[in-house]
Amino acid sequence: ELNITSSKISVEATEYEFDIKVRPATAISFSSEDERWIGGVELAKKNRLGITAAVTPTIQRNGDEYKSSVEALLSVPLLNGFGTDYNLDRLYSSLYDLENAQRSYYQQQVNIVLDTISTVYQIIKNQQQANLLTSQIDALENHISLTAIKEKTGLATAMDLYRAEIRQKEVQNELTSINEQLKNSVDQLTDLLARPIYGNMIVTAPVDYAPVATDLKEEDAVAIALANRIEIEQSKRRSEETRRRMILAKNNTLPQIDLEMGYGRFGDNRSFDLREENWIIALNGPT
Repeated sequence: ELNITSSKISVEATEYEFDIKVRPATAISFSSEDERWIGGVELAKKNRLGITAAVTPTIQRNGDEYKSSVEALLSVPLLNGFGTDYNLDRLYSSLYDLENAQRSYYQQQVNIVLDTISTVYQIIKNQQQANLLTSQIDALENHISLTAIKEKTGLATAMDLYRAEIRQKEVQNELTSINEQLKNSVDQLTDLLARPIYGNMIVTAPVDYAPVATDLKEEDAVAIALANRIEIEQSKRRSEETRRRMILAKNNTLPQIDLEMGYGRFGDNRSFDLREENWIIALNGPT
């Protein structure tokens, strides 16, 4: 369950990458001649294709002069870094880890239920075996007593009595072993019931068995079992994740070439009376 919580936090942190980000842009410097400072804020957002847009209003002071500006920048990756396969890689990986954690948790819960049922039946089996062996020991004690009387009257030999006593020891040893198994099964059941499980679990263990008539064909039963087999679903998702990473690796072989387009307005004042403008178009690539 902790793995699920950790994976959910990772997914939320990855999705934050595509939210609007606000970054301060400030700097202050002092000298014996003048005072300089700049203050501004950058508002930026990246979409899932990899395109980033940013707007940055700033105001700065240099001595007694003030300047203000507003700049807008659009950055578009043309080859490497463009597309959802690349930009959603971390999100897809986090979602894959979350699905793995959820399936593992589900499988753990199923195993707890199955192990609990199996242990309950093992306890019932050990109890019935212990009762049967106890009744056998009682019968053997009566048999030994009767054989001892017959020996005195000559109707039985000492060997008959010896064989009966040996059989009694064997059954007593078997009973000791069964009682030990019963104790271990009870301890195992206690451990299983102490494990955390989602919801309530009520286990019934009927001993009587009555076959249930059904029209379900064997091939249909196999198809249902395969459709609900969590290991098969896990293998499918692992294959899909591997295929996705192959596409990402192919994208990473492309050169990093970005198209940047910027537009700004500025003025020599601090009231954002922006009368001048500039623009830029640049193509950036590997050096």
